[in-house]
Amino acid sequence: TKTVYKEKELQKKETLYQRTVDARRDILESYQRQKTAIKEVEERHEIQNEVWLNLQAEAEQRDDYIKDLRSQINAANKKIDLLEQQKKLYMQEFRKKVGKPCGMLLEQLKRKTNS
Repeated sequence: TKTVYKEKELQKKETLYQRTVDARRDILESYQRQKTAIKEVEERHEIQNEVWLNLQAEAEQRDDYIKDLRSQINAANKKIDLLEQQKKLYMQEFRKKVGKPCGMLLEQLKRKTNS
């Protein structure tokens, strides 16, 4: 009976040892799968971050371009305003000197070019 008891105890220890080995193997495999998955996610994150930075740089370039265009439009509008003021003053000066509106001069020029 002692030998039967020792055999059973040995069998229990072998079973426990085998379960421990199997569990360690499963844990290691699981760890390696998770590590690979994490690495893949990190790589995708890095790529997405790079894409984001490129998009952000493009947006900043477009913003700068839009600012330049707005500045050009403002400068053109100021020049147009100045030219309109000059035109108005020239028309007033013409009317003072000639006594007739400026449109009359334009009509005469049109008649000459059509003739």
